[in-house]
Amino acid sequence: MEFSAGHVRWDRTRGTPYQAVRATARLPESLKEHLPRRWERIGEVLVLRLPPELEAHREAVGEAYGRALRAQAVVEETDGIRGAWRTPQTRPLWGEDTETVHQEYGIRYRLDPTQVMFSSGNLAERRRMGTVCLPDEAVVDMFAGVGYFALPMALHGGARRVVACEINPTAFRYLCENVQMNGAATVEARLGDCRKTVPEDMADRVVMGYLRDTFRFLPAAFRALRDQGWIHYHEACPDPVADRLERRLRTVAEEVGRTVESWDLRRVKAYAPGVSHWVLDAHIT
Repeated sequence: MEFSAGHVRWDRTRGTPYQAVRATARLPESLKEHLPRRWERIGEVLVLRLPPELEAHREAVGEAYGRALRAQAVVEETDGIRGAWRTPQTRPLWGEDTETVHQEYGIRYRLDPTQVMFSSGNLAERRRMGTVCLPDEAVVDMFAGVGYFALPMALHGGARRVVACEINPTAFRYLCENVQMNGAATVEARLGDCRKTVPEDMADRVVMGYLRDTFRFLPAAFRALRDQGWIHYHEACPDPVADRLERRLRTVAEEVGRTVESWDLRRVKAYAPGVSHWVLDAHIT
């Protein structure tokens, strides 16, 4: 099955996108069997994972995907996302300009997928966050990135104020550009570790879109929250997740004199073999 995250019109007379890639690739037929059937399209940039069989033909593979799928650049994902700055590990395959504008649900995100994270697998969650908040709510996004959740909550949810915190200077630069490009006047971007930059006693809703050691940031999330409100807590957990996320929140809530009144657990996507990305919507009093 082919996967494409961008909004690109496809001429069906050329067959499927994968068939077009196979026809374009300057490779022996025996190697074409190893061409990836899945890829990610972020704006005009394609992101691939290559099997070992194609390692010696990286440039030819990149050119085939770029020309067949009419992209401006093709990159290979080599080792996922690393570090607190959530930096993608990639290497170029074809094309030079990897900065692009990705559009979904009427929102434009300018970014460079070789420098900042952008997961197409979170598409439904980004859309959902644009529907959960109310126009009179104030929101804190503790890991804003380029505006993944902050922009939908401001533009579609109509939140009266969104404080978007981001530690990665490159992602922060794109966040500021995206706020201006989309006319999201209610979004206030803050650079730095969210444990130091979150406002206190301000939010009706706190978004914690981080997957590793997210529980270490929970005290800051509770500080940002008003007397009552919602925390959207993300974490990557081995399957089955059971009550791990709920226990995380309850432990810190008790330490700070709060109560987890209700919760709803959702699976966002597969993260790794035997591991999924989960989000817990928790109502706190």
